[in-house]
Amino acid sequence: MEKIMVSAACGVMNSLLRKLAALLEKEHMLLIGVKHNIIFLRDELTSMNLLLFKLADIEDLDMQVKKWRNKVRELAYDIEECIDNFMVNDRPNASLVRKTIQELKTRVVEENARRYRYKLDDSTFRPAVVQIDDRLKAFYVETNKLEGIDSPEEQIIQWLTRNGKQDQELNIMAIVGFGVIDDLWDVSAWSFIKCAFHQNNCGSRIIITTRKIDVAKACCSSSSDHIYEMQPLSVADSERLFFKRIFGSEERCPSHLKETSIKILRKCGGLPLAIVTLSSLLASKDLTLDQWNRVANSIGSTLENNPDIEVMRKILSISYFDLPHYLKTCLLYISIFPEDYTINRKSLINRWIAEGFVQEEYGQNAHDIGESYFNELINRRLIQPWYIDNGHVVTC
Repeated sequence: MEKIMVSAACGVMNSLLRKLAALLEKEHMLLIGVKHNIIFLRDELTSMNLLLFKLADIEDLDMQVKKWRNKVRELAYDIEECIDNFMVNDRPNASLVRKTIQELKTRVVEENARRYRYKLDDSTFRPAVVQIDDRLKAFYVETNKLEGIDSPEEQIIQWLTRNGKQDQELNIMAIVGFGVIDDLWDVSAWSFIKCAFHQNNCGSRIIITTRKIDVAKACCSSSSDHIYEMQPLSVADSERLFFKRIFGSEERCPSHLKETSIKILRKCGGLPLAIVTLSSLLASKDLTLDQWNRVANSIGSTLENNPDIEVMRKILSISYFDLPHYLKTCLLYISIFPEDYTINRKSLINRWIAEGFVQEEYGQNAHDIGESYFNELINRRLIQPWYIDNGHVVTC
């Protein structure tokens, strides 16, 4: 969570720095004599932003660093609001501008002094805490206890054991899914790894698991290769997994809890990780409708400090922390929409551009770059497509 908050602060700061640069181009700033202070703000905030980027890669931040980060984020919001007001006003009050800019400069100086006083930069050199991956236990689950794998298993076995004239060739199969045990993350890594696998007509088979569709496509460049995209569990498999972990079987579920159980499963969206996490949580609760309704209504909010939910967050956060900083900001922005809200792709991209998260570069306009950001989040399985028309995601 600390790293997510730092990423949010970085997003705000990036937008602000661009606005400060634009403000320096305003001719009336030269007339009212605040250009020097604007340059000072830009340079100091740039330095602060560099530290925020370093902090974004640290798993656990101490309280002093978190407090400073929060203050810097609020300061950035205040400066951005001030800049927005000035930029839309053709004739700003010179005295008010000087006073406001000076006050903001004083606050920036205070935060920068606090940064060096408490040696916050030293936090970026702390050794990372090595934790045991919570997903390791998944290796030791008995096959007959897994739900919803029969059809995928048959498909994969068919690909691996098929006969034909290409049977002696080196074949590659990529399995794409969310929550799969980490394996291959980068296309560049595959370009090195594949050098170890020679086309020697021994009938070898390679299985690659990845969360990224672009990595899967890079690995499976031959017509004899296959990409298997993991799908959510069906309603029947979801119910079987859910009730088996809590009651031993679906038949043993009390009738008064059935409707609430279906409501909870609907929120899980067929994701095994979510189903297992919530079923483990409910197994420790009393079998009362009030308790279960409380859990159903608290998903995503008051449950966030529960140990079971924390385990799920750690697993899912791996995909988030692999994102470049600009995509983290765009993804975090989606959290402003209500739960189960259908988001229009074009509207979302326009919002990103308006917030300053997307900028024109390398001859591409902002909308094209925003489209590439959106598509990358789709390919990483961090945005769920909802309505697709002619291969293009219209809503998510």
